[in-house]
Amino acid sequence: MELLEKPVTQKQCPRCSILVNTEDFKLFADKYLCGACFEKFIKPCSDCNQLVWLDDLRDVADRKVCKDCMYANYRECNGCGVYVKPEIARYSDLQDAYYCEGCESENVTYCQDCGSEIDSACCFRRGDSTYCEECYDRMAENGELVQHHEFSSHRFRICKSNRKYGIEIEAILQEEESHFPVDELGAWSKQRDSSLGDWGMEFASPILQGDDGFMNIAGFTQKLINWNYHVDKRCGLHVHIDGRDLDYQHIKKLLKIAVMFEPVIYAMLPESRFTGSFSVPLNRFPKSRFKFKVKDEQDLKRLWYGRRNARVNTKSKFDNSRYFGVNIHSWFFRRSIEFRYHSGTLNPMKITSFITICQAFVDESKKRGDFRFSVFESFDEQFDSFCRLLRLSAKIKTYVRQRIMKFHPEKLTITAASLAADLQ
Repeated sequence: MELLEKPVTQKQCPRCSILVNTEDFKLFADKYLCGACFEKFIKPCSDCNQLVWLDDLRDVADRKVCKDCMYANYRECNGCGVYVKPEIARYSDLQDAYYCEGCESENVTYCQDCGSEIDSACCFRRGDSTYCEECYDRMAENGELVQHHEFSSHRFRICKSNRKYGIEIEAILQEEESHFPVDELGAWSKQRDSSLGDWGMEFASPILQGDDGFMNIAGFTQKLINWNYHVDKRCGLHVHIDGRDLDYQHIKKLLKIAVMFEPVIYAMLPESRFTGSFSVPLNRFPKSRFKFKVKDEQDLKRLWYGRRNARVNTKSKFDNSRYFGVNIHSWFFRRSIEFRYHSGTLNPMKITSFITICQAFVDESKKRGDFRFSVFESFDEQFDSFCRLLRLSAKIKTYVRQRIMKFHPEKLTITAASLAADLQ
């Protein structure tokens, strides 16, 4: 009897499409592969040694690992997205995220004294160093912190008010240029401001007074211009006016005056200062709080902070309420009133003119008795009342009018009589 040969069955390899005898196929994940493709495309995980498709292996820490091992045995860097070994991953408690060694320095901030992690947006800074609140307060109590230099002047021909002041100038460099050197700052200081990007810097003046202070500002701004600094719509000018002689009643009056005349201030500035989030108008402040009876400083805190009053740390400059056009948190923190309205500028005439206006706000709040809101029939009437109440000189009044005509000309009615009145 003749034996019949068993027929040879062939299958096509799904990877290379070659026909291969069935007995020569290797089965993996319900797929028959030829021997060559099996050796090429099926590899063991370096961690668990299980066979997996080569496409499913991941390069992690110089190893080929499957997805299950990658997620279980390694940590994904929140900065660059690379998976790293747990022993070299850096965990951020505040961000609930891991970072590799390279990304940690760019994304996680530590107190230079105790080493604890701190929030970079609201930590304390001294030069390029960062500190937690506890360490900063201890350094302040021990006299380790350098205080702002304070200067006095005996000349008040241009700057009529003897009230002291300070400013913060935000400015920007072109990319790849080196910032203004520390040894050229003199009594000024500088620090980075995250809102300005990598090439922005905030320069803070010493405490200044009178004409000598105006000259100091003119000299320093010229240095910044010579160093190729410029400003754009991200930049602001912050003016601090000395309020060490003020009490809660004066501050409440200052807020009333500011609310009544803010439309004039914003009219002399670019629209971005009104719509932005770093110089918020007081008309967005809860109106019900202005009805609070303020009998002492604690009541004033209730007015300013609302229900957060008991939780606010007035020893720290970092509080969200500081972003109003008039920042009263600054007065609780260091007894200065901060005016944040103005757009960025390196022009000393614009800076000193705005300082004069801010001084007038504070001086009138101190001099006046009770203050009542007024309702104006027109912007022109409001503008005239603004100039009269603050006792602005003809020069400053003309300056304000010119600024309004530049940014919001539709608001003012210019007549020969109004121009003549400015010159009187």
